[in-house]
Amino acid sequence: MAISRAMESTLSALGGKSNVPIFLGGAYRSGLTLLRAILDSHPEIACPPDLAIAPTIALQWEQVNRVLGDNLALNYGTDRSGLRAAFAAPIRDILASAARTARKRFIADKSPANVFAFPQLRKLFPESPLVHVLRDGRDVAASLLALQWRDPRTGNLLPMCASIAGAGGHWKAAVMQAALANLPENGIFVIRYEQLVREPEAALTPLLHALGLQFEQGMLRFHAHARDYIELESCSLPLLLQPLDGSRIGRWKRDLSAAQQREWEREFGQLQSSLGYVLG
Repeated sequence: MAISRAMESTLSALGGKSNVPIFLGGAYRSGLTLLRAILDSHPEIACPPDLAIAPTIALQWEQVNRVLGDNLALNYGTDRSGLRAAFAAPIRDILASAARTARKRFIADKSPANVFAFPQLRKLFPESPLVHVLRDGRDVAASLLALQWRDPRTGNLLPMCASIAGAGGHWKAAVMQAALANLPENGIFVIRYEQLVREPEAALTPLLHALGLQFEQGMLRFHAHARDYIELESCSLPLLLQPLDGSRIGRWKRDLSAAQQREWEREFGQLQSSLGYVLG
């Protein structure tokens, strides 16, 4: 977990305020659905299926704010802070409604797309924890290349599922976008998939403590109600039907060919090693 002192101070000041949403993001197949299931098993946290409304609205806000600029006050009767509040409101209201439905104090919004709007979400929700789920990019690639996700318009495999270059490009874009939001003055939480499955309490305790919560052993029994997730996230269901285990760490050694491994190291090895993942 990586968090700046400034962010730690901000979160400590929350005092467990339940109206502050938590935003989870990262590359596809990085462990987001697993984290969602674990957090949703906490008695105080709701984490419903992907909505993808938050990044959509956040990116729209940035565009409107940039285009209208200082003309907001002159022609539209508001200013930049008013515009920011207007765009944050629907996200906050929808997520708050989900928390009330689940009868839980906190709401976590999980979507891979969130990571691509972390800088904008930080500005809309300066107090919100941003959580980047990070996984060895080679394992992300191995998982993506095993899928048959297709463009509904053309029927072709999505680039991230079609080649090492496509899978690695998606992973790299997610990592780099998270880095843009992880500035010294507003750092983010980084939860590594590898630690999440091996040491879940250690991986989650900093985030939970920032919310004024404790790690609950019941979070490890997420698999007992995993079928609640089947309709919207069926590709992840097999992973959610069993307790945590590390068998999928290093799957790239089995699933990627020697040629694919060489291509990965050539194209993405420098970034991979900079994140602490050993090459070879």
